[in-house]
Order: sequence, then C-alpha cells, then structure tokens
Amino acid sequence: RSLGGLLSAYDLSMDFSFLEKADDLGCRLLKAFDSPSGIPYGQIHLGSGVASNIAWVKTSALLAEYSTLHLEFLYLGKVTGDSKYAEKSEQVLDIIEKLQPPSGLLSLQTSNLQKEARQRGSHVSFGAMGDSAYEYFLKCWLQGGRKQSKYRMMYDKAIQGMHEELLQRSSPSGLVYVAEKVKDTLVHKFDHLVCFLPGTLALGAATDPYGIESPRAKRDLQTARALAYTCHEAYARTPTGLSPEIVKFKEGSDMYVETRDSHYLLRPEAVESFFVLHQITGDPIYREWGWEIFLAIERFCKLPVAYGSYKNVLDVDAKPDDRLESFFLAETLKYLFLLFNPDTDLDIINKHVFNTEAHPLRLLSEVEEVGKPPYSTRVGSNDAVLEGSAAALLQDADGYTELHAAGGGSLDIAGLREELRVAEQTIAAQAAQLEQWRAKMVKIDDLLKAKEKELARLRIALRQQDANNV
Repeated sequence: RSLGGLLSAYDLSMDFSFLEKADDLGCRLLKAFDSPSGIPYGQIHLGSGVASNIAWVKTSALLAEYSTLHLEFLYLGKVTGDSKYAEKSEQVLDIIEKLQPPSGLLSLQTSNLQKEARQRGSHVSFGAMGDSAYEYFLKCWLQGGRKQSKYRMMYDKAIQGMHEELLQRSSPSGLVYVAEKVKDTLVHKFDHLVCFLPGTLALGAATDPYGIESPRAKRDLQTARALAYTCHEAYARTPTGLSPEIVKFKEGSDMYVETRDSHYLLRPEAVESFFVLHQITGDPIYREWGWEIFLAIERFCKLPVAYGSYKNVLDVDAKPDDRLESFFLAETLKYLFLLFNPDTDLDIINKHVFNTEAHPLRLLSEVEEVGKPPYSTRVGSNDAVLEGSAAALLQDADGYTELHAAGGGSLDIAGLREELRVAEQTIAAQAAQLEQWRAKMVKIDDLLKAKEKELARLRIALRQQDANNV
C-alpha cells in the first residue's frame, strides 16, 4: 500500500520527492528478504531492520504477502537503476515457481526459516491470504512487456487448476463461485476478496498469447462474467444492497449469510472487476452494477465526516461503524470514479498495470531510469512546476558566475537581480490566476454534485415506480 502509493504518485506526477521516499522505504523493507530461504519475513521494524514472521504463523510466511511485492520492487529497481530491488523480488518468484504443484494451486502458508522453502498445510484459496498471488503472476508478465513467459505460465497453470478443482455452480440459481480446498475437501465459502478474480481473468483473456478468440481466453472471459454476476448478486440479494464479507453455499439454497460474516468493510474488489470488465468488453451493465453499489454506500455508510463500515448488511436499521479502512479511498472510490470516467488516460492493456492496492504504474518499457537520490537538482519533467522557475534561474546564475570567474569576465549582478524580480512577479501573477481558476472549479463542482444528487433521487423514484407497477 505505502510503497506502491509512493511509486504511483511519482509515476503520475514525476515529482522526485515521492521517489525519494519510495527509495528510502524500499531500502528499509528489503531487509525482510534476508530469511534463510529467501522468502521474506511477514513483518519488519523499519527503524532497526529486525524482521520476523507474524506471531500466529510463527515459522511460515503467507502466500498473499510474500508473492505480492514484485510489481513495486521491479518498478523501483528500474527507475532507480538499483539492481538489488529486482534481484530480491525475482528470487522470490523463482522460488514460487519451484513450489508450484501441477495444479498450480499453492498452499496459503510457506515455511521460510530453513534454507529451502517448502509448502506447509493444504489450505488453498483465492480469498484471504492467497488472492493477490495469482493476480501478480499475470501482472508481472504484463509489467515486463510480456517477455518473461514463465510468469504467464505460472498464472495459466493456476487458472487451469482453479477451473478443474475449485470452480462450482450453485443450485438452483446456477451461480458460479470459487470454493476453497482443505486437503481433498471443498469448502463452499466465497469471500468478497475473491471478487478481484473476474477482473484478473478478463485481463488475462484480453492479453492471452493465443489471442482473445482462443478457446482458453473465451473460457476465462466467460468465467469472469459469471463470477462478476455472482459478486453483484452478493450485493443485490441483501436488504441494504451491500455485500457481506463472506457468502456460503449449500445444495438447494444458493448463497446464504451467517451473522458473523454479515459485515461490510467498504471493500473494492467487486467494483475493481466491474471497471476492468467494462474496459475490456464495453458492456454498460458493469456501470449499472457499480452505480447500484455506490447508491447503497451513500445510503447506508455515509457519516457526517466520512464513510464507515456497516455492521450487518441484512439489517437496514443498523448503523455504520466509526471506522474507515484506507482502501475505501485508495481503491473503492478510485475504481468507481474510473468506471464512470470515459476520458481516463490509464490503459490497462498496453501501458499501465494496477498493483493490488489500485495504484497504477506504467509498464517498465515506458519508464526511464533516473538514478538514486538526491533528486534536489533534478528538474526534468518538473519544469512546468511554477516554484521551479526561480530555482532554475538561481542555478543558471551560479553557473554564469563560475563561467565568468574562470574567464576573468565581469558579472552584471544588478541585471540578474532584476531578472529574478521579474520572474518572481510572473510566478505571483500565475499563482493568483491559478487560484481564480480553482475557485471557479469549486463552484462548478458544487453544481455538478447538486445535479448528481437530483439525478440519484430521480433514479430511485423511477425504480420505485417500476416496482409498484410490477
């Protein structure tokens, strides 16, 4: 979340202050990779560098944690030119490749305190503690320009195993879902976290080396659509229109919700998949589903100063918790915004890859190496920043002074001071004009919000009228 956020902020703005912080954080995190096996520890003290596994798993690392680092470290290594970032993260991928069984489905825990890492236990899941591993196999292949075929093969092997061993269909409605597996026994639970998978499957189908019309790509896109519908139904079938954390299935009753799983944490995975599917298929149904979720969030989760998790999606009279997860801002709202934004420059097929916390990064082929800190003298793409103008002028003046001192020439100090004064006046005028435009934009934004509220009321009224007519 933190490293990916800093790198994405740099990638979008080219502001070197973000990259400097990312390099500092990445260097501190890198010490977690120094385990006997090379599979990183689960936690690290950023000050002392002391690393260990988290207490409840003790001798093991969790799949979704140690396999969800590569996009960030590969990008950081490319942009800084520091090879250790890529080497450490690619070493982990090499270990995972050796651990991956013929089914492609990895256990949630890996023992990492001995020289050779090994799988521990037999719990397999595309939900909590496993989900993003399979997402990153595909996205590492995409990030590298689709050149490292072994990452794509790791992804395809896992997706084949998912289809053969975990994919289920409910009765009587025929809802498609992905079960979990413990030893040889299926567990018919479906985490909201698994709703990332429709988007990943669609992205994999759209970039399949055999083409989107190949049998495998068609199968994966069909599964993506079916799973996305199940995710929508997890919202639509509750009185609040919000999804529980987990739904379960049993023969003859489709999905059901246990009280302990009935909370809603403002999670992003469903709208993430709706965004990706809409980008790839253009089907407007995904915008409709996203809008329904947004209206439910507005109705049941909105508080005077923020939004809160909802205690029980089965109870329309429950109140939001005094708690807001950071991923609601970083992911849920971002994907909703992108879902309805027809003019986004983000290209998930050819130019960008989103990390698992919704931070977009350009593909490595699009990124230029800028080296290591300090970046204070690097103006580069920041030339357009107003504050850089005076600094650049002073830098030119320093060079001018050195040149004339070496050549014995005279220096027009008064003239330089006048240039600096004019530059400062220009900056002040531009800043004042920018402030005027900002004020105008605030007014326009207020008008748009009012219109959106009015439109939302009309939608609700029309739907109620339709329901009454039925």
